[in-house]
Amino acid sequence: MVGRGPKPRALQRYRLARLVHNCDSHEVFIPDHSTRRIEVDPAGHTVADYGLISRVVNAETGQFVVQAGGPVKTIADIRGKMVGFGDNASTSSHLIPRALLARNGLIGDRDYKYVHLGAHDAVARAVQAGQVQAGGLSQEIFNRLVAKGTIDGAKVIVLAESDPIPNYPMVMQGDLAPPLKDAIRKSFLDLKDPTILKTFRAEGFTPTDDKAYDILRETARVLDLDLTTLRG
Repeated sequence: MVGRGPKPRALQRYRLARLVHNCDSHEVFIPDHSTRRIEVDPAGHTVADYGLISRVVNAETGQFVVQAGGPVKTIADIRGKMVGFGDNASTSSHLIPRALLARNGLIGDRDYKYVHLGAHDAVARAVQAGQVQAGGLSQEIFNRLVAKGTIDGAKVIVLAESDPIPNYPMVMQGDLAPPLKDAIRKSFLDLKDPTILKTFRAEGFTPTDDKAYDILRETARVLDLDLTTLRG
């Protein structure tokens, strides 16, 4: 659901769309009096029909964490071990870390066992407790867990990290009149009010395009995934 909060006056006239992606399955929520949802297949280039504007936030990555001093000291050491992932449809806590292993010749159920633990924090806790020997989760969430003291950064350390993962974009309907598209895009790109930006959990907005999501398509290719079957 798109949370309520203050919106820049220039945006109140428009029906805005937010592309909320959970792993490689995307749903577009258009918040108005009759919210409707559009499924977008990122395996193709459907998102190119939308004007994409990306949030400016710290780049997110997926990473593997392990116990400090534990049996896993390199990616190769994961062979024969138990790995914890988050939700099956999570990008940074499953698909990206799993693809990282596949690129290093390690395939689930063949070279290592794995379990889905649902949440990022559950993965980190399982690694710390020694219930799994390695775990995949979001860099941002792991850092937050360490900062809060939920996870002991001296006991759980980062083994490997992925390339940056594209963040949630803002989108608009592709069939809008060009002047309206330009006005909406400009409203986001010119947005500087920290109070409003806080509602988006962003520092600002910058233009992006369909190519930014190629890392997700490449991940799907490496894992031989049918993206239409993944739902978060």
